[in-house]
Amino acid sequence: MPKRSGILGMDIGGTRFRIGFVDQEGQLSHYREERTQDYFKEGEDIFSVFSNLYHAYKKDYVEEIEIQALSIGLPSTIDRSRKIILQTPNISLFPDNFVFTDLMQEKIGIPVYINRDVNNLLLYDVKELGIPEDKSVSAIYFGTGVGNAVLLNGRILLGKNGVASELGHLPVLLNEKKCSCGNVGCLETIVSGIALQALKADKYPDILIDNIFEEKKDEKEIDLFVRNMAKVIATEENLFDPDYILLGGGLPMMKGFPREKLESYAHEYTRKPYPEQNMTIVYARQDQKNGILGACLYGKKRLEDSSYL
Repeated sequence: MPKRSGILGMDIGGTRFRIGFVDQEGQLSHYREERTQDYFKEGEDIFSVFSNLYHAYKKDYVEEIEIQALSIGLPSTIDRSRKIILQTPNISLFPDNFVFTDLMQEKIGIPVYINRDVNNLLLYDVKELGIPEDKSVSAIYFGTGVGNAVLLNGRILLGKNGVASELGHLPVLLNEKKCSCGNVGCLETIVSGIALQALKADKYPDILIDNIFEEKKDEKEIDLFVRNMAKVIATEENLFDPDYILLGGGLPMMKGFPREKLESYAHEYTRKPYPEQNMTIVYARQDQKNGILGACLYGKKRLEDSSYL
């Protein structure tokens, strides 16, 4: 049987990392999931970590697959050239302003691509939901933090420095909470999974976080939390007037989460008559493998078009 060629994807998170191979037909195989801390340990040489992972994976499946490129999704800010990892707050092994791809390519002998994990998620979600790439899409991922990515004219909006769409770090008036990024008053200190955990500990210490929306969705504190999420959506809609607002991340997928209420509040806070009248909200299909699939889709685009960033 001939080998299948394709992209090796890695999706690196603060607690879990995933690795898998996607062939030319878009089929995922040889998928693995591991604890990040078991591989990305303090004091380790980061190039050796990635190189060892790549060579061990290649050895295991050498008779079955041919790896054309390695594509990595990171919870990082990345420079516009997509070669330098600027900052990775939740994984201390990655230093700031870390020149990565050129040296990594020298070590393993194939093209290496890096991208923000939420950018990869957006690329995959657009494909999975059947949204034409010429449509504009603003994606908001309410998870541990608040991830954001914007698709315009078939390409991810990068900005001058490559760090556009940091919606979670917009400063919010009258908010003095310290953010993990080092600033004070960031949006994600009041509407993220971290913020929900803090709310639960303060107001509802006796219930499981997984049940908070199902059991407490009519409480004023939870209603305010959902209203604040809606204000984030309205802000994005008012800024970009996109064809679609795409919502993902763990929070909107939680048991009992009041999606109808969220959407009603989002319409309430969005400017009228437009863009509110034509606002379209869709939801990502939650799956832990989406980051890998998105990373491989990004790698395929880079491999086929050297100008694609």
